[in-house]
Amino acid sequence: MGCSKNVCADLLWRAGAKAHIGQVHNYLLHLACWRGDSKCIKQLLAAGFVDLGNTNTDENGSTPAFIAGRYGHAEALRLLSEAGADLNFISYYGSSIPLEAAKIGSVECLSFLIEKGGINFDIQAQVKEKRSFAQHY
Repeated sequence: MGCSKNVCADLLWRAGAKAHIGQVHNYLLHLACWRGDSKCIKQLLAAGFVDLGNTNTDENGSTPAFIAGRYGHAEALRLLSEAGADLNFISYYGSSIPLEAAKIGSVECLSFLIEKGGINFDIQAQVKEKRSFAQHY
């Protein structure tokens, strides 16, 4: 199985419209996380062409894991975490995955993050650290 034909066509159209050839797979991962499409996320991760690093951000400075948390897609977060994504990512604006999940009331995402462990829930410290880091550059 894989992504449904319509979903993949939609993702490819959006990627073609916004990404250069070298960035298509990464942009597809962002879109699949936004939609919470676990099948597409699995396919993209299995293909090995995606970057899960904190430099793989979209035009809003969000990583795929950040997007999954923002829209409450716990299964997407789990898949990305298993593939090595950093769940302690702090956005340019000082937000974090737990904060984004809390904003929308995603009990599933927050439960996953708590069960996973190693996630920094000290939002104030994260924002302060991000701002002090940004001031040096």
